[in-house]
Amino acid sequence: MIDGKDLNLFPVNNPIETVVFQANSRNVDTLMVARINPKQNKKELYRRLEKKMELLARSGRKILKGINLAA
Repeated sequence: MIDGKDLNLFPVNNPIETVVFQANSRNVDTLMVARINPKQNKKELYRRLEKKMELLARSGRKILKGINLAA
């Protein structure tokens, strides 16, 4: 969920264009992924998130390498 009251998003005339062209990670108030809530009220809740992200990136590289789309 994005905080639409942040100054860099104001005024929100077209919500989709505002998100695409003006929003950034600081505007994210709450994030939910696969029923896990790693971010709420602009604070990280999920411990060791960076480690999990590295594991996901490594897995993605392995998959792409397996189908000859990555070196």
